[in-house]
Amino acid sequence: MPSFAWRNVDTIVAVWCPPCEVAAQICQAPVAMISLVDSRRQWFKAKLGVEAEGTPREHAFCAHTIAGKEPLIVPDATKDPRFAGSPLVTGPMGVRFYAGVPLVTAEGHALGALCVNDRVPRQLTREQIAGLQALGRQVLSQIMLREQMRALERAAAAQRQADAHAREAELTLRSFYDSAPFMMGIVELQPDGDILHISDNRSSCAFFGRPPGSTAGRRASELGVPPDVTALWHRHYCESRQRGAAVRFECEYRQPDGGHWITMTVTPLADAPQRYAYVAEDVTARRRSEAELRSVTMHARCILFHSTIELVDGRRVWKTVVPDEAAAQRVLPLDVPPGQTYQAAWLASRVGRAAGNAASADRAFSGASDVIRNEFSCRNRHGQVQWLLEDIY
Repeated sequence: MPSFAWRNVDTIVAVWCPPCEVAAQICQAPVAMISLVDSRRQWFKAKLGVEAEGTPREHAFCAHTIAGKEPLIVPDATKDPRFAGSPLVTGPMGVRFYAGVPLVTAEGHALGALCVNDRVPRQLTREQIAGLQALGRQVLSQIMLREQMRALERAAAAQRQADAHAREAELTLRSFYDSAPFMMGIVELQPDGDILHISDNRSSCAFFGRPPGSTAGRRASELGVPPDVTALWHRHYCESRQRGAAVRFECEYRQPDGGHWITMTVTPLADAPQRYAYVAEDVTARRRSEAELRSVTMHARCILFHSTIELVDGRRVWKTVVPDEAAAQRVLPLDVPPGQTYQAAWLASRVGRAAGNAASADRAFSGASDVIRNEFSCRNRHGQVQWLLEDIY
């Protein structure tokens, strides 16, 4: 049995009273009802000539009516074994005559019945039965129409709520999109290899030196993107389409204020074959920090081993200091024979050092320079020549 919203309301609905009046007039009966029947009871959505609001299902005439598709006519209930013992017959209502037509949907769901009854036995004419059937069809049509209207109202309310949620989500997404500290947007690849910008957030517009919203509908070439960078982006966009997944890459972007490094993630849009979403971040500061860190690291590696020169009795004495032999081995791997130090092995590995060292030492001791920088080479344990930088203070 289907679930209708109106089936859960036990109150009498005034809109259904006129059909009861017409049914009573057609059948010349004092009592008429539109009853709805569920698994436990029947209740009256409209009634005429009766005080009760409903009855248990096992006592209901209409429970028998909805078991078939044709009208149920009971001329004298006292002589019908199905109803003779019913409280509706033996009790105060004293039902003798009953006539009802089932209210059955097109899907075959029996909802209830339109019925009339009387306290005296009687019959209906063929015309009266036909009129009751026609009225029953009208009642069913109205029931279904009202339910469809309620379903449409519920659907409209749900749609309004969904639209409100969608607008709220869109506003949230738009706020995030516009205020994001990184670049975001939608682009479309062009047949000539250019890239058309469909939408860019504020950060993207600022990166291109444009006011918010001014990049939409402009090509990368119009925004000043170098052709080689456009070609690189185009290639990665196509790669993401071939993979069917996001592609992340890093590239240099030259601007009048200098070179910029950006990290980009590009993703193909499923519903638009030539359109892609991108997220990009200017990582120039990070790259510069990394370069500075590499410079500091290299400088730290250089001072892992150094030499000093002292004048002892008029002679120059070279002293090599290696604070961290393990670190020095990573920079300049040497074979250190048993009983020797890394310093000795390092001095022995130097190639053509005498002339350069002597000249540098002369300049340092003469005061010609505060710092004398001298390049020299060493041969490592693999037989390879490595060049190192030596500062003499």
